[in-house]
Amino acid sequence: TKLAESCVVYEVLVNGGANKANEHDYLACELLNGRSFKLSVTKSFIENKFKKRGFQSGKASLKLQDGIMIDNRRGKIRMPNGKKPGFKKIFNKAKRKHRKLLTGNKSVLAVRVIPSDGGLSYDDAALSDSVFGTSGDPVNLSSQYAACSRNQLEFQPFSNSVISDGVVTVTLPSSSVSSGDYVLVNDAITKLTTLLGSSPNNLVDYVMFCVPSSSMSGIAYAYLNGWRSVYNDNWCRYVSAQMHEIGHNLNLHHAGENGAQYADQSGMVST
Repeated sequence: TKLAESCVVYEVLVNGGANKANEHDYLACELLNGRSFKLSVTKSFIENKFKKRGFQSGKASLKLQDGIMIDNRRGKIRMPNGKKPGFKKIFNKAKRKHRKLLTGNKSVLAVRVIPSDGGLSYDDAALSDSVFGTSGDPVNLSSQYAACSRNQLEFQPFSNSVISDGVVTVTLPSSSVSSGDYVLVNDAITKLTTLLGSSPNNLVDYVMFCVPSSSMSGIAYAYLNGWRSVYNDNWCRYVSAQMHEIGHNLNLHHAGENGAQYADQSGMVST
């Protein structure tokens, strides 16, 4: 499919867990409908052509060029004839919601993504309890951000006429784990849009996607200064992963120490 609209560029931070080979950063481009696609660029390109030129995650867009194609099957953007992507800064903030550290109540939706040949090891109620403490879990995403901020930043479960307690299960009978997490999340966003009447990023502040372990490498990743985070099965229930990835959505980078991203153990976004 030809890319016919500009898309917002995000830096995506992947937590590889114990397997450092799965730990990496990359760029992704998000369309207005919330679907997102990877850009095939190197770490050096991100440093020298994106960061050092003053572009920021969530505040830059991809320059349209003839021949840029969207590969829906692989969740990627393909550049024409080996050309490299170009970027431009976004100045009209009214068109896009940019995340920044704020006080107040923020809505969160956790999505159980279930393809035709895969599942998760917990149900909606267990996930809601792990994220919001709805059944008495005393240590969760909501409780710990409230504690860290002295109740100035609180994450509340998104609810409406079809969703309660901040959790929804999305079944994808035409998708399989072999499609990979990127395609599964895009398919889930399409189905959520039908369910909610609008793309989830227009209704919810932060969305957590929980996918089967066989569909992704690493333990979790998040869009820096964005609204989405993605978790490998049970990692969706671990408060350390929740706080770490949502911290990236809040535009927090790894603290780092002596050149190692995760060496500073003083805070959840460092670990």
